[in-house]
Amino acid sequence: MIQEIIGNILIGISVLFVFVGLIGVFRFHDFYAKVLASSKIDTAATITLILGLAVRGGFSWFTAKALMLLLFCLFINPVNTSKIIQSARLDEQRKKGGNSRGN
Repeated sequence: MIQEIIGNILIGISVLFVFVGLIGVFRFHDFYAKVLASSKIDTAATITLILGLAVRGGFSWFTAKALMLLLFCLFINPVNTSKIIQSARLDEQRKKGGNSRGN
């Protein structure tokens, strides 16, 4: 019973992170600020959602798989955001007439 309550609270916090992050995505005008807000949605909402599902489900194979997925997301999300920003910066430099290596 207490596991379900804690799990539901974590899932609710995850939904709250998504809504607050979406407000940031729509309010910011700069592309880089929008990417920052969306990366925070990815990381914070994913952590709380997966932890909420793991707590709610109890200890099982599902929980082990969910925690492995969480570790995978924690490593992949920052790399993904970094590559998106790097690609956008290089594209801006190419449009301005600079070289494509970022120098």
